[in-house]
Amino acid sequence: MSEAARAKLEQLQDLMPHQVPNSDPAVIIERALDALLTQVLKQKAGITDKPRAPKSGPASRRRAIPAALRREVWERDQARCAFIGADGHHCNATRGLEFAHLKPWGKSGEHSARNLSLRCVAHNALEAERDYGAGHDLASTPHGHERTATAGTCRQAHSWRHSVP
Repeated sequence: MSEAARAKLEQLQDLMPHQVPNSDPAVIIERALDALLTQVLKQKAGITDKPRAPKSGPASRRRAIPAALRREVWERDQARCAFIGADGHHCNATRGLEFAHLKPWGKSGEHSARNLSLRCVAHNALEAERDYGAGHDLASTPHGHERTATAGTCRQAHSWRHSVP
């Protein structure tokens, strides 16, 4: 743990003597992870304790996927990549999930539960290459490593992840 992280933990121990009487670092870290997970799930999947009702009226063509749809797809796909290979193999990865349009947004695909699915980064890139051709902007990871996604196996599709430093 870095000195900065240790200092933050000590500050939280000092600020929470009534909530955590024995200043147990495990309790404080678990609460911090719960708070961070809540925040990330709200941003990524639109999951919140008090979700807003979907807006009614004419739908405008906006790039952002509405939170209600993100929640629905996240729950339907069970927070896993829903890619199914040509051999019938289900990916089921949970890391680096992205919302993907089955009929691409750039080709007039709509925001709807039936047109959205969760994809791991590698399978989303594979489908982008299929839909837009090689060299599409999703062709490399943020670290610049080439993705090796293929429809055949998930091991190949995720092999880029293991080479990232």
